[in-house]
Amino acid sequence: MKYIHILFLSLIIGTFSSCEEPHVKPDSESSISGYLDNIPGTQLTLVKQTPAGLFPIDSVYVQEDGYFEFTTPMEDIAVYRVMIDFAKYLTVAIQKGDHITLEADGLDLYRNYYVAGSPESELIQVVVYKTMELGRKMDSIKIDINHQKPAKDSKGLFRSFQAQKDLFAGFNLFSVNFIEEHPGSIAAYFVVAGLQPDENPNEFLKVAEHLNKTYPNFAYLSVLNENASFLKKVVLNELAPELNYPNPQGVEIALSSLKGNYVLLDFWASWCRPCRMENPNFVKLYHKYKDQGLQIYGYSLDEDKEKWIEAIAQDGLTWIQTSELKGWSAQGALDYGIQSIPATFLIDPNGNIISRDAKGTKLVDALNTIYGF
Repeated sequence: MKYIHILFLSLIIGTFSSCEEPHVKPDSESSISGYLDNIPGTQLTLVKQTPAGLFPIDSVYVQEDGYFEFTTPMEDIAVYRVMIDFAKYLTVAIQKGDHITLEADGLDLYRNYYVAGSPESELIQVVVYKTMELGRKMDSIKIDINHQKPAKDSKGLFRSFQAQKDLFAGFNLFSVNFIEEHPGSIAAYFVVAGLQPDENPNEFLKVAEHLNKTYPNFAYLSVLNENASFLKKVVLNELAPELNYPNPQGVEIALSSLKGNYVLLDFWASWCRPCRMENPNFVKLYHKYKDQGLQIYGYSLDEDKEKWIEAIAQDGLTWIQTSELKGWSAQGALDYGIQSIPATFLIDPNGNIISRDAKGTKLVDALNTIYGF
């Protein structure tokens, strides 16, 4: 998964109007203009943001009264940054015919900045504020953790780590709700790009479906559509694609041979630290439920056979292990649209996938429900 850093509310919008005579709207097809207080004479750069990188396309200087304007010809729909000294910036999405107004304190750019003239840019502002709110709270918790570690305050550390989990859960809920309300928006793309495809497949598919209708020429669609095409390869409540690959002894084992049991399909690798950290949980659950029929089918994205076998022994993985030893280009991983690991799927006795991202408390709860304890 290619992650895109998203910025962000509590929609309290303040304006920074000047006492000078107001400027007229630029006489051009599209424009970005407004006032940035406290930074007269500062150079602003208009930068186009694309999947291939950032491309400066124009520059202006902030006037004495704070006014600036860009009248560079705009495309059908694109994302731009108005950058101060190539450090701080405000993000907007503009299309032909938009006349965007920005007002902010140039020294405190994100504090209640104002944007108008583009519904897409106004939605981006909501995401920016929410993400900034998350960042501030996370910074506060990190300070608490740094104080608690030297003091060996185990209860305080537990509360702080739990607070971190709660913050991320809350932001995930915000993300899901935002996508539900604005699935065809440019802002929804940046929200979903900050999520894990395996954890939020429905959100990826929803944004892809709607954005292809609202903005078929949006530059980032190729990235989103690639993710969506992978996710469509594995659909909940449908038959799991077959895997039939060799174990460490060279014997091919078919996933379908485990029909009649609940199966946890685990994509992992010896070099994947999060995978190795999850393995003890799988070991515990396997020993708890194996007599009730739970099977685990491990599929490794390793390339080095010796390291793969060594990791199996070190982590005590006594269930089925297979690998093509081809890393990310392995056909089994491609068939399941694997873009990050660990990636897990829970399969019912009929061979149908009933859960994606089956790990952690989600897996524990599912197995407790299945086996009754």
